[in-house]
Amino acid sequence: MKKTRHSAWIWPLAVIATVCFASCNNPAAPDTGLSYQDKIIHALAFGLIATLIQRAAGKSGAKPAIAFCIGLAAASTFGAIDEIHQSFTPGRESDMLDWLADTAGAALSAGLYFKNIIGYRSILEFPLSLKKQKHSCSPAPSSPDSF
Repeated sequence: MKKTRHSAWIWPLAVIATVCFASCNNPAAPDTGLSYQDKIIHALAFGLIATLIQRAAGKSGAKPAIAFCIGLAAASTFGAIDEIHQSFTPGRESDMLDWLADTAGAALSAGLYFKNIIGYRSILEFPLSLKKQKHSCSPAPSSPDSF
């Protein structure tokens, strides 16, 4: 089966659906004893969303800088919409600091991916397939003067 550029959008949409489900169902996050645990979780989740959207936009043909902007804007907008939605959900509350954590996490992750700082993109793009990869380079012909 040949992969299309549209298949790159499966993962970002799956993560967004998971966040929506969590927002609607009021799951109790385990207390790890970290201060600002909620903000750290928000930053990590929306950083993942921004990176996945950025990656999908790039695979769909967007230039890297445009893909960065799309990922950051989409994750931040989704964070704002999620906070508004939570204000109408029983047992949940809307918090502007959560949205700031969403946007900060999105900006950090999208920036790391865009600039490939600390090898972030290389780590995320590491192939998980066990298939043996074909090498396109053929060995250089040896010449008598090569020694």
